Amino acid sequence: FHPWIGLSERILARRRWTRVDDEVEYFRAKVHIKAWKRTEQITIYRRRVNHRRTKHFQLDLFDPDDGHYEYSAVASNKLLRGPALWHFMNGRGTHEKVYGELKSGFAFATVPTQSYHANSAWQVINLMAFNLSRVYQTHLLEHKRARTQKRRTHFQYAQIQTLR
Repeated sequence: FHPWIGLSERILARRRWTRVDDEVEYFRAKVHIKAWKRTEQITIYRRRVNHRRTKHFQLDLFDPDDGHYEYSAVASNKLLRGPALWHFMNGRGTHEKVYGELKSGFAFATVPTQSYHANSAWQVINLMAFNLSRVYQTHLLEHKRARTQKRRTHFQYAQIQTLR
C-alpha cells in the first residue's frame, strides 16, 4: 500500500466489490507501477471487522480509519480466481511455521562462530537435519491431511521437540 502504487485511491473510489464469503470481498485491478516499469494484476481484499484497529502496532501505510474493514493486496502470477487466491493466501501460514521451527527447534537463527565457512556449514547441517526429520515423518508416520482450498502441506508434521 505504498502511496506511489496508488492502491489506496482505488480502494476509496471502488463502489462494487465481489464477495468471497460473509466477511471478505475483493476486486482485481491492473496497476501500472511506474517505478518498476511494469503492470501487475493485483487483487485487493477487504475483510469486515467489528472493532477499531489499535494504532501504532505497525507502520500506517494505508489506514482508512473507519473501523469496518482490514485490507490486503496480493500480486500473484497464480491463475486462481479471487476466492481461491484468498484461501491460498491464508494457507501460507504453513511456511511460516516451517521457518519458526527452523529457528527455534533447529537453532537456524544462531550464529555459532565468527567464521563464514563454519556458519555456512552450521546452516547446511541444520537444513539437512530438518529435511531428514520431514522425510522420516513422511515415510513412517503418515499423518496425511485432506486437501483443502488453503492448499496447505499434504502431511501433518510434528515439530522436532515432539519427535525428540
